[in-house]
Amino acid sequence: MIWSAGPAALATTARWFGVLLAIKLALVLALFPYYQKTYRGENFAVVAKEILERTREYPLYTSNVSASGLSVAAHLDIMRLPTPPLTLPPAQWDSGFVITYEPDSKLGEIAARYQLGGKDLYLLCRGSACNPGKQ
Repeated sequence: MIWSAGPAALATTARWFGVLLAIKLALVLALFPYYQKTYRGENFAVVAKEILERTREYPLYTSNVSASGLSVAAHLDIMRLPTPPLTLPPAQWDSGFVITYEPDSKLGEIAARYQLGGKDLYLLCRGSACNPGKQ
């Protein structure tokens, strides 16, 4: 339809497409780094570091298989090398921490809550891990 409208319509359309492309590029260059910093990448590493510092001397498991949960678990696996990667909690465990989607009193009590890109990630504790000073 634009092709049949003649050379003036083609030139105007090409200019508008160029302007729209420039606007889109400017928005991507301005907003994408903010998105990456706020919702992806950096905050996963920060949360993983906080969890590692809090759980260092206790067993740590994960039952959170969401994208954000897996991202935090991947950072933790790298930070904890050469220890084995995080796994699901065993059927019987007395003390330690587990990373979950939501609070679950069967798994433990809330030790911390982290917000990652609009989703919550919970760190639950059980046993002596909940009261590190009391054994």
